[in-house]
Amino acid sequence: MKKLGIIALLCCFASLLFAEVNQEAVALLDKTSSIYKNSTGTEISLKISIDDAQTGQSQSVNGTLKTRDKRFVLSTSFATMNFDGTNLYIYQPDVNEITISSPSNEDVKDMDPTQIMSSYSEGFKIPQPEYVTENGKKIAIVSLYPEDKAEDFHRLSLKIDLSNNFPMQITTYGKNGMTNTVDILKIETNKNYSEKELLFDLNKYPKAQVIDIR
Repeated sequence: MKKLGIIALLCCFASLLFAEVNQEAVALLDKTSSIYKNSTGTEISLKISIDDAQTGQSQSVNGTLKTRDKRFVLSTSFATMNFDGTNLYIYQPDVNEITISSPSNEDVKDMDPTQIMSSYSEGFKIPQPEYVTENGKKIAIVSLYPEDKAEDFHRLSLKIDLSNNFPMQITTYGKNGMTNTVDILKIETNKNYSEKELLFDLNKYPKAQVIDIR
């Protein structure tokens, strides 16, 4: 009897562990991620918003993200960020300054919102999705909770348009009270970017101060 009780307890525990990753939610994420994986190049019009719960302050900026494989160019009025697969170039026009660094994979994920589309397969608890209707659109909301307690955010939420499986919004809830939201306004897939288009050209900014911290 004791053995049967232990076996039943272990089976119950195993089912709880399995339930931490809901397969319905994963299937939705798989469909959405395939949009990027199968695209030769993607261009996204987006709005980035940052809200600070501690100060009550918020700011937002519109921009364009061009991405192919691991390369991306994020252009806003504040800065242009260009990652060529190895090095990251950040140009800030207000101070006419270029910073060059070699970021880690984790740092790149924080800068390119499409990277979450390829990093959800491990390290997250993913409960069953929530389904809502907004402005006549049927939407799935998938939440991801990092298993690593060292992460600086406690939840990541992804809104998916069920009519085409396109992502509509990606929101990261930081432990410090900062909420970062990326609203995806438009997506164009299968763009044919040239090599030059996704590379940073230092010659375009001959008078800029260059800070190389690689």
